[in-house]
Amino acid sequence: MTDPSPPDYFSWILLYLTGAAALASGSLLKAVAMVILGMLLGLAGTDINSGVKRFMFDIPALEDGMNAASVLMGALGIGLWAKLPQSRYRTGFLALLLVGVIAIYWWQDYDNFFLVSTIVFGLAGYLWARLKCVSAPLYFGMVYSAAMEEQLRRMLLLSRGSFTPLLVHPLSATFLTLALIVLILAVLRKTRKTTIGGDEAQRNPGVPP
Repeated sequence: MTDPSPPDYFSWILLYLTGAAALASGSLLKAVAMVILGMLLGLAGTDINSGVKRFMFDIPALEDGMNAASVLMGALGIGLWAKLPQSRYRTGFLALLLVGVIAIYWWQDYDNFFLVSTIVFGLAGYLWARLKCVSAPLYFGMVYSAAMEEQLRRMLLLSRGSFTPLLVHPLSATFLTLALIVLILAVLRKTRKTTIGGDEAQRNPGVPP
C-alpha cells in the first residue's frame, strides 16, 4: 500500500475543515468565514520555501507565524467564557484560563507579544461570541493552513501546475466527495432548522423564537 500523496493530504485537510465548519453552531456561512479567516492568519510569517515574509505588518514577532496558544487561550477561551451563564462555574473557568495564560507566558520566557496577542484575540473572541460566530473553526483553519498550503504546493509542483490530481487520485476524490456531502448536509440541516423555527414563530406569534 502506497503512502498518501499530496492531493490526498490536501483533500483530507479540506474535509476536516469542512466538518469543523459544518458542526459549528449557528450560521454555516459565518463558520466558513471563520475557517477562511483562520487560514489567512495561519499564513502570517516567513514562507518556509521562499523565505518571503507575509502578512507580518512590520511585526518581527510574527516571523515564526501566529502563536496558536494565543488563539486557543484568547479567542476560544474567552469566547466560551462569554457563552457561559453567570455562575461560579464561569468564575472558575475564567480563573483556570488566567492560570493557563500565565503558565504559557512563563513557559515562553515572558514573551510580551504572546500576552498582547492573547488579549487581542480574547477581545476578538468576546466580540465574535456576541456576533454568534464560533471561534473553533478559526483555530482549526489557522493550525492546518500551513500543512494545506505545503501539500498544495507539492501537488502543483509534481503536476506542473495542474489541479487534476485532486480528482484523479481515488483517495483524494473520495475525500472531496465526502467534503461536498458534508457541506450539502450542513446546508440542509441549517435550512430545515430555520424553516422549523419560522413555522413555530407563525404558530406561536407571542412566543419569542
